[in-house]
Amino acid sequence: MRHTAQPFPRAAVAARSETPRLARAAALFLALALLAGFAASRAAALDSENIRAAKALSNAYAEVVEHVGSAVVGIETEKRVTRGSGPSGPMGEMGNPFEFFERFFGPDMSPFGQQMPPRRGAPRRENETPEKQPEEELRTSGIGSGVVIDAEGHILTNNHVVADADNIKVEFAHEKGRIFKAEVVGRDENSDLAVIRLTELPDVLPVAELGDSDALLPGNIVIAIGSPLGFKQSVTTGVVSAKGRNLGELAYERFIQTDASINPGNSGGPLVNLDGEVVGLNTMISVRPGSSGSIGIGFAIPINQAKNIIRQLIETGSVTRGWLGITMNAPENKELSIEFGHDGTGVLIAEVDPEGPAKKADIRPGDLIIEFDGTAVKDNEHLRYMVADIAPNTVVPVVLLRDGRRVGLDLTIEAQPSDLYSRARTGGPSRDDLSGSDEVASSLGLTVRNLDDATRKQFGIPAEVESGVVVTEVDNTGEARNQGIRPGNVILQMDRQDVTGVADFRRILKDSAGKKRIPVYLRYGDAHRWVVVNLQ
Repeated sequence: MRHTAQPFPRAAVAARSETPRLARAAALFLALALLAGFAASRAAALDSENIRAAKALSNAYAEVVEHVGSAVVGIETEKRVTRGSGPSGPMGEMGNPFEFFERFFGPDMSPFGQQMPPRRGAPRRENETPEKQPEEELRTSGIGSGVVIDAEGHILTNNHVVADADNIKVEFAHEKGRIFKAEVVGRDENSDLAVIRLTELPDVLPVAELGDSDALLPGNIVIAIGSPLGFKQSVTTGVVSAKGRNLGELAYERFIQTDASINPGNSGGPLVNLDGEVVGLNTMISVRPGSSGSIGIGFAIPINQAKNIIRQLIETGSVTRGWLGITMNAPENKELSIEFGHDGTGVLIAEVDPEGPAKKADIRPGDLIIEFDGTAVKDNEHLRYMVADIAPNTVVPVVLLRDGRRVGLDLTIEAQPSDLYSRARTGGPSRDDLSGSDEVASSLGLTVRNLDDATRKQFGIPAEVESGVVVTEVDNTGEARNQGIRPGNVILQMDRQDVTGVADFRRILKDSAGKKRIPVYLRYGDAHRWVVVNLQ
């Protein structure tokens, strides 16, 4: 039987050819569905409560910057200097100031990273005497930041940004390409604050709001805005790391410490809270030796400290601070306050200026000031700032403890002398190897002697010191050395009783035998202070 081939039905062929297509389509649809489901689930995961909170905080940062950032300006200064004035130059033994900069920033570079004019003359050998060069006027430039504080065009910045500047240029972020000139209204070196004013106002002048720096707490979020290294309108964030930092750099300083990144060029820019208010003025940074960049430790002047200074600089161009005319005992010791009958706070008076307002009000060494102008006095810094903020000729009530009694009096504040912080104090001689004594006090670890001509000459004690006993020896392991007493110091009082000589010293020490500690009043060099010595 012969078989013949039959053609495959056309419909069957079509169905067979469509099967792979349908399978591929189904697979693609399934893949897309899975992908869409994954994306949806991921989107849902990224829309969690935590993510929404983080996004809200991120948006809050942006809102704050948008609110205050336009009032932050970049400042460029120009100063004329003269070089080539001889081998010693304007910096004495350092030679030419540009040689000084080159040691730290490299040849032909200024501290701001800008190209310096070429140096004159060929390089000289190490032992070659330099020739005297003719004087040459050069211009150096600097950068910084500032913040507009009122509608009159006053800008708050640091004194060190604009000090001695011949020209000041200001640039706003919203006025790109347009440069405004400014002039110095007033500067204050003691606080490193300055106010400058625009000589021409922009069409739109943004003004920043000043907040309350006292309300800041460690851990609060803050934002720094400025022109670090010339990069204008740079924003960094961080927290308040600490408050009331005293670095010993300025006469008046209670810095806010922050980890918001601050670099050269940020000086004068604002530190801002999340209400968009200026709470500090970025001023300085802590750096590692050999480095000039930020390590996350920056310092800002609290705006509350600046407010009174701003007002005075705008009104008069200078700052006048109140003066009490006392020397506060240092170092501070809570035990002294307790020994004088108080609770560990207050300010103990070591000296009274013979021409000052405290002397006129009958405040004496050994008085413990516990209230000033109706406010309880915490410590030395607290009183110093309160006094400085009071205008001269203001009458202020003062409460003090004297011999265990509360004494109230009125005092008229005077203007602080211009040379107050340049007055030198010496600690007197340190003569641990001197010997010869009249009285050994083993409980204190020292030896004392009556004042006589030989002793005065030996220790350099002036005739104005009429009474007391001179410390001639100090035990290296005794209590006196632990409290900073040294040979050459003069003991004027013990346990708040005058010491006129060795007999008084011996009597007071004997009468104090049952006490754990007593206060001692000393003259060291030309200064005075109180210490507490332990007797047991």
